[in-house]
Amino acid sequence: MPAVSGQGGRRYDAAFASCRNAWVTVVLLAAALAAAITVAIHYRAEALYSSTTALPSIGRLVGKVTVFTAHASPGQVQIVLSAHISGGQPYTKYELTRNDCASNAADHVWAEGVTNANGSATLSGPAWTVSTSDEYFLVLSSPRLNQNRPGPEVHGFFGKAPGLSPIPGGFAPCSY
Repeated sequence: MPAVSGQGGRRYDAAFASCRNAWVTVVLLAAALAAAITVAIHYRAEALYSSTTALPSIGRLVGKVTVFTAHASPGQVQIVLSAHISGGQPYTKYELTRNDCASNAADHVWAEGVTNANGSATLSGPAWTVSTSDEYFLVLSSPRLNQNRPGPEVHGFFGKAPGLSPIPGGFAPCSY
């Protein structure tokens, strides 16, 4: 066996140093991974959340709107709406239309669905990016609802308090 000193010793020292460097790298990567996991767990609650608001009832028609929110960029969030209604007309299309309170633009359908034989439905739609500083309203609409009076409504902010609130009957969106 070669001696530790001399040229053979240098090869042994180089192999030992290479192995030691590999272990240091593994330990540093494990520490970085642990830190990344800790940060992700800590901020997960702030990055993705949901809230549910009851729609005001109209006769037997009742429902709830759930908003899933994820921060997209400063001042903006991405939302996905889901609503569950019951007491509606069987086999009828219902829509949640929306707009922001400062706009005079046409309303947009954000979620829709068709009721079953019992008059219940889950309404869903695509993701939307919205401003956290704009106030929005959502109105449940259907061809079978009274067209002279809006359906159940909620209004408020996405991604910040106070969130959405029901609008009592007789009030226009955003005026309550």
